[in-house]
Amino acid sequence: MKEHICTTLEQARELAKFLDSENADMYWQDIGGAVIPTFELIGTPPFPKDSITPCWSLDALLRLLPEVVRKDDVYYSIAFFKECGKWTVLYEEREQWDELPKYDNLIEQTSENFLDAAYNVIIELHNKELL
Repeated sequence: MKEHICTTLEQARELAKFLDSENADMYWQDIGGAVIPTFELIGTPPFPKDSITPCWSLDALLRLLPEVVRKDDVYYSIAFFKECGKWTVLYEEREQWDELPKYDNLIEQTSENFLDAAYNVIIELHNKELL
């Protein structure tokens, strides 16, 4: 498993297609052919915009996830957990059937990396037109 502090360059480019870059808290900067992640502290970076790609930390991705989504008049709440070394991020509806809980998940993504699971949920929310 490879841990990372922000979305990969490829993930960042995909998110930039539909997210406002104002929500990004980092950027990938091309410095003479070497692309490195950088924290954006205040305002616009002091270099040409064509040399940067906005990217998102785990914190920034989590702030983008709605607490509740609605689809077909059903409400789904966000949940996340770690089990057997893997992270799961999901939107679930809980119903009671004969006093035993039944979970219907609208979206569920599992990954060894929490950031990747959150990224995949954002992509799926976007694809389902829920974000």
